[in-house]
Amino acid sequence: MNSSSTAKAYIVETRATNGAEDTPEFASFSIDLAATQRIINLARLVKENGLHKVETFDSTASFHQYAPGTEEAEEIGCDNDVLLKAGCLNVDASSFWFSGFIRHSDVEVVSARQPIAELQSHFHLAGGTTELEAGGERQYLVTWSADVEVEGDHHAAAQAVADRYFRSHIAAGEQDSACTFVVTAKSDQKPVEIDLSTCHSGEQILESA
Repeated sequence: MNSSSTAKAYIVETRATNGAEDTPEFASFSIDLAATQRIINLARLVKENGLHKVETFDSTASFHQYAPGTEEAEEIGCDNDVLLKAGCLNVDASSFWFSGFIRHSDVEVVSARQPIAELQSHFHLAGGTTELEAGGERQYLVTWSADVEVEGDHHAAAQAVADRYFRSHIAAGEQDSACTFVVTAKSDQKPVEIDLSTCHSGEQILESA
């Protein structure tokens, strides 16, 4: 079945992780087919690697005091929008959500989790398989280390790129000596995309801050 070309729009409730008051109570965002594919691929990473979740920087979601389109939101206009820092997309094996921190504080705001199955249904995707997968592209977790070689053609190609990047950051004292990141590759071919935005070192790999 052909995929829908219309993005799925959301307005969802939020919560502050530490129970703080006066935080945005709603988040709004739209997910198109490309973003859906990305979410499905990240969910696959979670399943295949036994992870709790993956987290990547993403500013797709907007956060609000009141639900957009309501009388309360109209009354305060642009003051209804709340700008958060360090916005992230979070994905586990079956759902996704957005998060961010109130500026000048350690208060994290998290949107309600949304089932990935609803996105699959909206875009008429069967079992998470999309037209983008027809070319054989998949995502892999790749661990780069200054001391250990990573086996596999697509891994080795990814490591060569990451090696130049991370060695310069280690020299500048901005990066630890090991890191796990995401590479998109076609089977054993060279990677078509390397996503360094998800990189975290040590035990914080792909986990919530």
